[in-house]
Amino acid sequence: MSQWWIDENRIMGSSNLFTEVLEHLFQIGFNTIISLLDENEQLPYYDVERIMALGFDRFSIPIKDFTALH
Repeated sequence: MSQWWIDENRIMGSSNLFTEVLEHLFQIGFNTIISLLDENEQLPYYDVERIMALGFDRFSIPIKDFTALH
């Protein structure tokens, strides 16, 4: 999985993460997910219900693959 800091320990960019990684991020203070996945093309690798029950806020802004520059 690819992960990179935009603002260390505050904002992180990543590829599609697994539930366990998100659980760890929640434990260290992350509480919001902004998903750019077009879920008609690719589903999240994480269990959406599980991370929502944990306390994450989740926003979905679907972007079709290879169209962000158009």
